[in-house]
Amino acid sequence: DGVHLSSDLDTILCSRVNQPYIKIEPLSLSFGLSNIRRAESKNGIFWGINAINNGFLRKYLNDGSFIYYNADTIDFLLDNKHYHMKFSKNSGLFYTSGDKGFSIANEDDFIDTITPLNTVGMPDLPILEFEFDVNDNIWAVFGTYTVSGQPQKIGFFNRALNEWTNIYDASNSPIDFSIGISIEIDAFGNVWVVNGPNLHVLRMSTEPGWLALQAIIEQDQLIIFPNPGKDEVMIEFTDNFNPITIEMTDLAGKRIFQSSVSNQKNFSIDVKPLKSGIYLLKFENNQGQIVTERWVKQ
Repeated sequence: DGVHLSSDLDTILCSRVNQPYIKIEPLSLSFGLSNIRRAESKNGIFWGINAINNGFLRKYLNDGSFIYYNADTIDFLLDNKHYHMKFSKNSGLFYTSGDKGFSIANEDDFIDTITPLNTVGMPDLPILEFEFDVNDNIWAVFGTYTVSGQPQKIGFFNRALNEWTNIYDASNSPIDFSIGISIEIDAFGNVWVVNGPNLHVLRMSTEPGWLALQAIIEQDQLIIFPNPGKDEVMIEFTDNFNPITIEMTDLAGKRIFQSSVSNQKNFSIDVKPLKSGIYLLKFENNQGQIVTERWVKQ
């Protein structure tokens, strides 16, 4: 009766309902000493919780034993609500979210918080889910905890400014907040929101905007060859699509190439200096429509 999976290098942790967790390694499978509903691990540091909405947080030691963390006795641990938890992308810091904000731990100790009291513009609501972008800025879903979730807002925390610079609710987004949502951030920093029968995309640029349904473009509008390739990538545009810009990035979102392609039907890029791997080609026309394709360097 598994409910959650997490990974740490070549180790998988499987949480189960009212049963000890399973630890799966390349040559072994073992059972833990306690029951947990969710687990997160990075660089061998392993945290778990025995209940999502009101439970004890545990840090697991190498021998399988664990240390309890209770908000009543631990500084910087805001509460015992652990709706979502994960490690940041660029550090070993561990984040857990609850009714009052984020609690942040470094190895064994909780060292900091993110709350409406120490940041600008943060909604004073429980944090049901959160994701990091490539720069460790945070997107969060705010709302009231229920088994299925009751979201009310999503917001963006700009770490450099210590400010929540983008807040969206039913008044300024296409999201139906009467049903559950979940978010994910892609390599470009765009926000994908699954919302019942709908999938919404917030395109992050100088002026962020929600893509309309008609922004989904049929895939017969360009040809990329050779793919895979070594020295040069060729692009041909059909009559159905007239892009004005082209951009190439790696999977981490680092820009490799950018150029105007207005009124061109053929375009080529010298890719000899690139390392072998997967790259993204993004094309945009003057209506803001975007096509993104993968290209592989041999």
